Amino acid sequence: GPFYPQNTIWRLCVGIDSFPRYFFAYFHYKNYFNAKSHLVNYQNSYNLFTKILFIFHMIELTALLGLTYISSLEFFLAHAACFTIFIFTSTVYMIMSIATYH
Repeated sequence: GPFYPQNTIWRLCVGIDSFPRYFFAYFHYKNYFNAKSHLVNYQNSYNLFTKILFIFHMIELTALLGLTYISSLEFFLAHAACFTIFIFTSTVYMIMSIATYH
């Protein structure tokens, strides 16, 4: 929105917080990918699943950055696209994470 002190602080905080989020996303991916599935016949499927999980998480984090730095007043369509992508990928990522833990 047009609230400049709050807007600047919000963007700064999300920007600073993004690097650790990408780092931990990679860490979780390596942790999942190196884990052995208890069903040996499905190890290749499990590895593919973890790669897809990682991709969805990276897209989610990037869409959050886009949502933060692209103002709806400046470029509404890009802001709306980032919001839609963020909601979709975060939902899919959460469901896939739960399935991975199972």
